[in-house]
Amino acid sequence: MQSFYYTQNVEIKNRINKILEKLDYTCEKGDAVEILTKYAQYLELKEEGKIDIGNRNIIIESPNEFYNAEPILEAIRDILRCYGNENIEYQYYYDKIQNDIQGITVIDSGKINVLNNYCKKRILKKVYNEAEKIFVYIIRGDASDFYNDLMDNNLVYLCIDTAYGQNSENDKYIKNILKSNGLGIENKCRLFKCLSNISSNEINYKMFNLILQCHIKGINTISDAALDDLNLFRIKEKTKNARERNTTGYQDLNNMIGLENVKEQVRKIINYVKINKKRNMPIT
Repeated sequence: MQSFYYTQNVEIKNRINKILEKLDYTCEKGDAVEILTKYAQYLELKEEGKIDIGNRNIIIESPNEFYNAEPILEAIRDILRCYGNENIEYQYYYDKIQNDIQGITVIDSGKINVLNNYCKKRILKKVYNEAEKIFVYIIRGDASDFYNDLMDNNLVYLCIDTAYGQNSENDKYIKNILKSNGLGIENKCRLFKCLSNISSNEINYKMFNLILQCHIKGINTISDAALDDLNLFRIKEKTKNARERNTTGYQDLNNMIGLENVKEQVRKIINYVKINKKRNMPIT
């Protein structure tokens, strides 16, 4: 089992590491595992009375309207269960104020019909009045101003950014292929970017050589460094223009192979312009 979290309490350490390991596999994008490791550390310090700042609220920044935040919500619930909240559950807050919600209240901007100023003020008032409760905010699309309201009012201290990467379905598919072939991959490896927005058939074709080379070279975890060693999936740098290379377009033309007729015509035009400038004659 991979170790994400350490505490002297072996039982809690094992439980939380299992939670984070599951999240790392099912929710590979962004910094969710890193932030929830800090969340577990915060809960432990809070329980021991060693910290008197912050709260148990969390923001989940969603890259789009369709992002599935359930794996993160389940991980938050399960971590809280490790610290004296064995029966805690999460429920969604919708348009009407529900004072009877216990445990974790999930406020998803995508599930609220109209997130106008009145609605935001009502939610902020609810959070202020129920400071002992736990709130998880899922911020989607154009609700970024609501995010700012929460942060500015110190209503949340931890934020999970789920936007890393290009294509969540492709990323998950890539991880599954690698796992079935006995390989792991670092979350921010450039392989995800290189294989984004292409079909599963293309991914299979491109992955075959990678998996083969990894087993030949004895590589167990794919990283940018491993891809460099294998000379695979390099991201091409943008070609610099003539000005960035400190050359002229004419020099670039002369450096090209062939095009002799074009080069000769350009030379004649340049000479014609130079002569007319010396004679103060108009260039036509």
